[in-house]
Amino acid sequence: MATSSGWGARPIKPQDRDLICPICLDQLTVPRSLTCLHSFCTKCLSSHISKTATKVSGIHTFKCPVCQTVIRPSFGDNPLTSWADQFPIDVILASMTLGDKSATDKTCEPCSVQGKQLKAKYFCTVCKECRCQTCYEHHQSSKLLKGHKIVTVEEFLSDPAMAVTLAEYLTCTNHADKEYTVYCRDHGKVLCATCLEEGHKGCINCKEIIVHAKEVIKEQRTDKVLRKMKTLVKHLTDVCERKRQNMLDFEADIIKKLNEISTLRQNLNSIIDDLEIRVREKGKKVCKQQSMKRLEEDRHIQSVVAAVKNSCKQLEAISKYGSETRLCVVLQKMEDQLLAYQKRSTDFSEILKINIEINIPDFIRKNSMLSVADVSCTVLENRQIIPLPYDSMQFRSDEKAVKERHMRANETDDRHSYRKDRKKVSDRGSTCRDIVKVEEFKVHRPRIDMPPAYAAVDCLPDGKVVFLDMANSRCCLYDSCYRYISEYKLSSCPRRMAVDAKNEIAISLPDQMKIHFLLIIGDSITSKRIISTTRWCTALASLSNKELVFTGYDKDRYHWGIMTTDGQEKSCFYIPGHIMTPATGGTNVILNLLKTRVYISCYLNNAVYCFSLDGIKHFEYVSDSLKGPADMTIDMQENLFVVGLESCNIHQLAQDGSVLKVITDGIPRFPASICLNTSEKQFLLTSVDDTNRDTCFIYQLK
Repeated sequence: MATSSGWGARPIKPQDRDLICPICLDQLTVPRSLTCLHSFCTKCLSSHISKTATKVSGIHTFKCPVCQTVIRPSFGDNPLTSWADQFPIDVILASMTLGDKSATDKTCEPCSVQGKQLKAKYFCTVCKECRCQTCYEHHQSSKLLKGHKIVTVEEFLSDPAMAVTLAEYLTCTNHADKEYTVYCRDHGKVLCATCLEEGHKGCINCKEIIVHAKEVIKEQRTDKVLRKMKTLVKHLTDVCERKRQNMLDFEADIIKKLNEISTLRQNLNSIIDDLEIRVREKGKKVCKQQSMKRLEEDRHIQSVVAAVKNSCKQLEAISKYGSETRLCVVLQKMEDQLLAYQKRSTDFSEILKINIEINIPDFIRKNSMLSVADVSCTVLENRQIIPLPYDSMQFRSDEKAVKERHMRANETDDRHSYRKDRKKVSDRGSTCRDIVKVEEFKVHRPRIDMPPAYAAVDCLPDGKVVFLDMANSRCCLYDSCYRYISEYKLSSCPRRMAVDAKNEIAISLPDQMKIHFLLIIGDSITSKRIISTTRWCTALASLSNKELVFTGYDKDRYHWGIMTTDGQEKSCFYIPGHIMTPATGGTNVILNLLKTRVYISCYLNNAVYCFSLDGIKHFEYVSDSLKGPADMTIDMQENLFVVGLESCNIHQLAQDGSVLKVITDGIPRFPASICLNTSEKQFLLTSVDDTNRDTCFIYQLK
């Protein structure tokens, strides 16, 4: 809390009310800003959180003491005592309060309490007190205080706010008495000496932080991060404006429909009056609901905008006044914060377009004998996702990514090997018109003498890659740089898998009529449960945390349906007009982004079908040039990519089933499995060709 200090007390002026803590009613000390933009002393805020924090539905929350806004911190799983320190410092208020303190003479505060007036030489950024030479020596000899950051009075007077702020950035978050001295390129982290000794002994790409800082400045990463922060602020501001405009359009649409209703009032007074009442009530209800929702979303967006602007100011100040080492440390933290801000911004980028539809039969204008029940009023919601105006945190080109992965995979710096790798990337790109092969890597297979088999591939939300090695009955895990991590041995030959947002994998074992659920925790694969199925399931897709879409054979016909993760079947539909025996071909299934449509490929029929979740068929795509559709994936624009195993091509389909293009150049023989890595905007492709069955190819769309 704010307390009296040796800086010299002074009365609070009306223009300085912004510098007063609303809790202790004294001058702010280390002000922390909440998402509602109100600021409090760090100790006052910590005390308030400890007293008022509540837990509802497993989520810890507390209310702002001023505006009573419910604060839901992203670090809610941490101890309550550490919450206050994790909110951002309000640099402007800190500069104003500390700048005011710097206006008086500096005397040793501990000595002033004893009636002595000695000139201060040092300032403790943690205690917020000036000390003379003797008190400084006592301060340094204390076990509890020796880890505090000490600066000279001259350094503090030059920029008091920065002296306090930079002290936090330079101190290791895991070891309070240590400062950052090393940067690990393998993990992208700044380390103190203790961190290096405890967890990074095996890292081969560690260097002094001052050396890395010079590289950061040379690469101009500060300008890039600042540019992305400002772009994010502009993007979120545009989202708010478009949300507001949509509500205005909706209100205008209501007025338009009401005017149309008025033209029918002469012949259908009773019906039109009743319809008008229903439209007004429903429109008012929807407007109220959506307005409240929009205001809540706007508050969250404004909190993100304020946090990003605050980070921009800190980074600009540190870039201007801080040292290279400080800039390196702060920049690393800012990049991590920016990634978190970008993830939060995607939650607010959904634009809801609302229309009101009134179903009035055509004969209503001629026949007045019409009941009220024949007229209906429906509110339609159309959701649109506004993508970020840039690729999230993409600072490296494809060639640089190849170099980085190559350097990390080898313990020595083989320059000749890298030049060879770089040449291969350039050659591949020059021979493909539709896609560019940027990289390939070997799949970890213990027995490469096995006959060719499918090697299903999929990407996890965190960028890791999962392979199903059907020949060896294994599930293998690779990191985002396509390096082998671990594997799990399955009880029988797997066929297909479904990955959900919580890194849970459902693997079909058709030979045993079972589904094996695995869970990815860190770098390990653990078994969660195994369930039995009543039908022969070959392919799976994750509909939700509790539901799966499955395909398979039954009674010599293809079928698909929805089941729970406990094995209970909720629905089942047969594909009409296509009778096959279980031994003549396979199926695969994938969902669209909104999980409202099901796409199913039938291998021997050379066909792709699209159904709604209630079994209604939207389209059927059959082509002589698509032979043996083996796998599918879908991009962010809802374009479907179908791999033809026998035709060795990829068909790109639109949402209505029309073909956009057929990609043939650069595709390996007998492509079997495909998935889209959204974080890299790349395709991962496997093949059952005898020469490529242990290779995964990575493509980039032009």
